[in-house]
Amino acid sequence: MKYQYITLPLAVLLLSSCGTMKSVGTADNSVDMRHAQVKTNCEEVSRVYSGVQYDWCLFDSKRKNTPATLQLDPLWVNSIDLFFSAVADTLVLPYTLYQQSQHGNLTVEK
Repeated sequence: MKYQYITLPLAVLLLSSCGTMKSVGTADNSVDMRHAQVKTNCEEVSRVYSGVQYDWCLFDSKRKNTPATLQLDPLWVNSIDLFFSAVADTLVLPYTLYQQSQHGNLTVEK
């Protein structure tokens, strides 16, 4: 019974700052925003606070007509991830400022 109090916070911690992880650690000049349930409208994302912008692009996206699956709703996950991405993006701000000045914006792969 005591595991139910650990499960949700652990899941939130493991999913935290997913947008930052997907956008900061890219080897090429693009970020992958392909998702099974939504199609993003974003063409490019700045490297500065890229995790927050990643999450915001998924918020501002068109829903696909997909059959129900066991996936989490991206809007619910992103509402939690937005806060953690802001914290993580602030921690890596010096690195992303340098990367932005050297390489420019990230292009979005749809």
